Amino acid sequence: MGVLKARVAGAWVDIGAIAPDVVWVDPSAPTDPSIELWYDTDATAYAPDTGPRGIVGRAVKTDAQNSIGTAAADVAGLSVPFTAVANRLYRLSAYLFVLPSASGSAIYTITDAANAALARGDIVPSTSGAHMAVSIWVTTAFAPGPITVKVRASTGAGTTNVNGAAAPCTLLVEDIGAA
Repeated sequence: MGVLKARVAGAWVDIGAIAPDVVWVDPSAPTDPSIELWYDTDATAYAPDTGPRGIVGRAVKTDAQNSIGTAAADVAGLSVPFTAVANRLYRLSAYLFVLPSASGSAIYTITDAANAALARGDIVPSTSGAHMAVSIWVTTAFAPGPITVKVRASTGAGTTNVNGAAAPCTLLVEDIGAA
């Protein structure tokens, strides 16, 4: 009887005692029912680096930013710097609790550092004084290197308030897997 071993952190570790004839090394599937371990010499190795890596960064705003008008403005506190990796997909998600005036549309965007829009959410309130929840998200890939994403707000007319004091506003960056 033999002992099956595997190299773990540079050292051989016993996995279990087995008979020498229960290990099959071949590109073809074993047909003998006594075979308990198969090393397929033609199979493509699993690439564990293709799966999601999870949260890369997040920002939470817990105060209010009032009277944002027709000139687009960064929403203070909702900016996430991170280092993008080649051939990865990222999900950018923003949740905002807002109070737009009734005089026009309100525009909320997720942008890069140069203010290029990556995702946009528009609302047109029917009445003044009503808080609204805005959720924006996009899936994208970036060139490798330092990246900053942020949330911006503006209006078509009137003003909007981003009220993180009433309900925390968030910007979340997640690595969701290989591109």
